[in-house]
Order: sequence, then C-alpha cells, then structure tokens
Amino acid sequence: MLNFNSITTLDFRDKPGNQKTHRTAQRGKHRKALSSKRCGNCRTRKTACDRAQPSCTNCQRRGVECPGYGLQLSWPRGNDGRRAAEGHRHHILPLRSKNLEFVNATDRDIEAWAGSPQGRYLEEGKAKALGPLVSQLLGGVTLGQIDPFLVTNQYSPVARLLSSALDEVPELYTLLVRMSLADDTPSALAARHAIAALSYQHLDQHEAAVLHQTKALGALQTVINSITSGNTENMQAFRAMAASMLLNIFETLNFDASPLSWAMFFCGCKKIVNLFHTPHTSYEGDSAMILDWIFYHDTFYKFSVRHWYPKEKQQILLAQHRKVISKAVFSPLRQIILPSTGCSLELLDLICQTVDAVLERDDPQHLSPSHLQAIRRLELRLEALIQTPRITTVTSSNTPENTSDLTETQIQTQPHTQPETDPSATATTVPTHEQETNLAELYRLATHIYLLRMARALPPTHPLITPLVSRALTLLRHPSIQNHGCARPWPLFIIALEVGAASQHQTENGSEDARSVASGAIEAARRRRPLGNFVLMRRLVHAAWVQMDLGLGGDDKGGEDLKRVYDIVVSGVRVPPSFT
Repeated sequence: MLNFNSITTLDFRDKPGNQKTHRTAQRGKHRKALSSKRCGNCRTRKTACDRAQPSCTNCQRRGVECPGYGLQLSWPRGNDGRRAAEGHRHHILPLRSKNLEFVNATDRDIEAWAGSPQGRYLEEGKAKALGPLVSQLLGGVTLGQIDPFLVTNQYSPVARLLSSALDEVPELYTLLVRMSLADDTPSALAARHAIAALSYQHLDQHEAAVLHQTKALGALQTVINSITSGNTENMQAFRAMAASMLLNIFETLNFDASPLSWAMFFCGCKKIVNLFHTPHTSYEGDSAMILDWIFYHDTFYKFSVRHWYPKEKQQILLAQHRKVISKAVFSPLRQIILPSTGCSLELLDLICQTVDAVLERDDPQHLSPSHLQAIRRLELRLEALIQTPRITTVTSSNTPENTSDLTETQIQTQPHTQPETDPSATATTVPTHEQETNLAELYRLATHIYLLRMARALPPTHPLITPLVSRALTLLRHPSIQNHGCARPWPLFIIALEVGAASQHQTENGSEDARSVASGAIEAARRRRPLGNFVLMRRLVHAAWVQMDLGLGGDDKGGEDLKRVYDIVVSGVRVPPSFT
C-alpha cells in the first residue's frame, strides 16, 4: 500500500524551484556592491564584465591581473577604427620649417623626424633659402606651376640623386630644371614630369609618381615621333635625352617592383644621341653636361651587363654601342673631375676599356699575348693618370671661375700637378676640392684593382694588389670620406668585395677591421644619398661576403672564384643593377 503520510510530510521549500530561490536569497545577504563600470581589461577587449569586487571573474578566469575600476588613460591603438594611431596619408606636402627645437622628445622621436623625407634635408640646420638660385631657375615661372619641393631647396632629393653630395649648387639638376621649365613643348613636359615622378617616389607617394611617369612617357613618345620625322631641333633632342635618362633612373630605383626595364629607356636615349652626336668633336655648355651624364651611366651599365647572366639580346646590343664622349680624344679637359660623375672623362673611358678587357676564363684569348699587352697598356695609363679638380679662385676678376670655363689652350699651358692648398696663398679654393680629389682617386684605385683581379686574374695576395687595397682603405678612413661619405657606389662596391676576398688570407688588410671600414663608408654614403642605389649596393656587398665566408672567392685561383662572386651577386637581382 502507498504511504500517503510521507507525502504529507514533504517540505515544499525543498522543491527544485524553491531551492534556487533559497540559495539566491542566502547569497544576496553577503554580496558586496557591484561597480558601476567595467574593469579596464574588459573595456579594452570590449567584452561583458560582471563588475565584481575586488576583481572581475573574467580576469580571474584568464589568469591576468585585473586593473580595477578606477580612472585609466586610454591610448589610441593601431587597429582602433574610431581613434587611429596614425593619420591618413595625403599628397599635401607638410609645412617646412627650420631651426627646430625638440622639447620633451625622446631619441626615437628625433630619429623618426630625421628619417622622414623632409627631415633628412632639414636636420643639422641644412635648410637654406636659395633666393638667387630660385630666380635663376624659374625666371618668370611661378612656384605654383611646379612642385615647390623641387626647386626651393638645394637639398632636393632629385638634386642629391643626380649630383655629387659635395656640390654646393648641383649643376646638372639646375640644368634639368631649367630645361623642364623652358616652355610647354613635349620635350620640356617630359623632363618636368620625370623630375616630379622622382620627387614623389622619394616622398613615398607611389600613385602620384606613377601618374607623372605616365605623363612623361606620353610626352616623350611625341618627341620621338617628331625626331623620326626629322622635325626636331637639337635643344628638343637634348631635352628628350634628359627625360629618357630621368625615366631610366626612375626604373633603376624601382628595380624590384616595376614591370619595365631601365635598358628600354637607356637604349632609346642612346639612339637619340647617335642621331645628333658627331664623333671626335668637343662639346661645351649644356649639351656637354648632358652627354657626360649619359656617358657616366653607359660606363657602369656596361659593367652590370658584363657580370649579368643570362644576357638578353637588348643588353648585348647596349654594351656594344659606341661610346659617346663630349670631349675629343686628346682634349685636356678629359682630365677634369666632373661633379656629375665624381671622376674625369678619361677615367670613365679607362673603366669602359677595363670592362671590355675582362674575358671569360675559358675564352681562348684570355691571358694571350695580345690580351696581356692590352692589360699592360691600361695599367700604364691608370698609373700615369692625373685627375685635376675644378678649383674656384677669387684672386682676380679675370680669372676663370672654374676650370670648365678654360679653353683647351689655357689648360695645355698649365702644368699637370695637383693644386696647392697653402692657407697663406691669396687664392681661396672651394672647401670640397679635397673630397673631390679623394673620390676621384678611389675611382682610379678601384679601376686598377678590378683590372688586375678580373682581367689579369691575379690572386688577392699578389704584391701588386695589396698596396692598392691599403691605399683605398686609407682613403676610406680619411675624414673627408668618413664625414661626407663616398658619393658614388661603384668604387665602394669594388673595394668592399676586394677586402672581403682579402679577409680570407692573413694579410695586413685581411681582417674584420677592413670590412668594418667598408661597411662604415657604405652606411655613411647611404645616409648621404638615401634615394640613391646604396641600399641595393649594400645588399650586394653583404651577399658577396656571405659567398666568401662560405669559401668562394678567397683562394688563390687567380681571381676565378672572385669573378664567380661578381657574377652571382650581380645576377641575383631581377634586373641588372645600377652602380651610378
């Protein structure tokens, strides 16, 4: 029988619903007051918070310290859409100022400013107002017609890219701006848009740079069509050459991203030059400066193509083009150091012949009697070469301002000696003349080292090699090079690879100190010319040193392994690198 008495004695508070109500009532007697706000972690993570005291349950469960519910400072985060840590980029140039004073700023803040596009040229009080230069460049043209960053500052990125960092007023850049602002013809527009493309590229505004590059290509195509039909004046042709060279440089700076090749623009430029250049003729003025600029690039493109594998047909044709030099063979002006090249035209010609003298090791003519005679002739010319810097004097109003204004007759009557720098002399020389001389000497030493190692195939411990390397390292340690940097990448590249190969031997130059000297010179040059090719050159040098540390290029196989290192690092880039 069912026991109904057990049913009547049930406590209804023990039912499931009544039990929950009872526990809630008991816990409510001991619960502390909840916070009115979420804790700091929950606010940052944007999650619900039980607001329990002294710490929320979410923080306890995650094993982190609860920051509490008090007042906290909230800083913008990079992924915060409401308050971005960085402002949106725009194409309006920021206001430029000088005589900056950093108050309550950290070292990182100052370094960030110095690394910005405009900070590179305003640091150390280098922002100068060039009123006479601007009036000379612009004439009746207003600043609103062009980007003001291009002409109002002599430390313009394009100016420092095209000319030596030692120039007080970069002549080549001045000429290019003057050409681009001459009129509104297609040749001037092509040069103008090409300069703007380089400037915007430096400012990291790629869309604006590509836009100006496209406009420059369209204007240049119009000029080329006019040249083909025979309706172009010489000045229009030289402007087209300048625009082609600027576009060529633009492509060398975008060697990893651009679908185009610099060889296309340079081949087109050489074709225009061959139509208007007369061999064995001396040119003066603006046309000579443009031709020297083209010859400078032609020389080191020949070097790049020599060590590039596999070679394309267009590259082979480019390397076989005849040399275009603005001065005749026996002109004494060929020994003058040019600011746009860093060395003399005579040395550039010797570099071209040295590159041609480098043959494959399995070539039947390699180290043949005729080959050795050609190498010996180049050695004698390099040893006897004297490069004369351009010196500005103030002794008399009848004295030419610089050696480029002298006639060939005046040059021939002067002795081929290095200029004296006696402080008691009445003539005042330009302070950069020592830097120019040292840079030209680095060019000569690098050419001589390259000739003996690559063409003559001498080992790094040969008695003819070690004095040249010692002299080169001494120049790299010179204050004029350490403070201002080597303005050109090619001699640094040759010397850096040679000291890397010499470090495999126990010589006076074969130490880590030699590599550190070369690395320091490369880094100083990169800071001096941030838009130039020193970043790529530094990458190539480090890649070459890695190959040498792995055992390639450091033995006594007559330079065979070092040539393989040259070929490997140069061919490791998407397009032949530029050493200009």
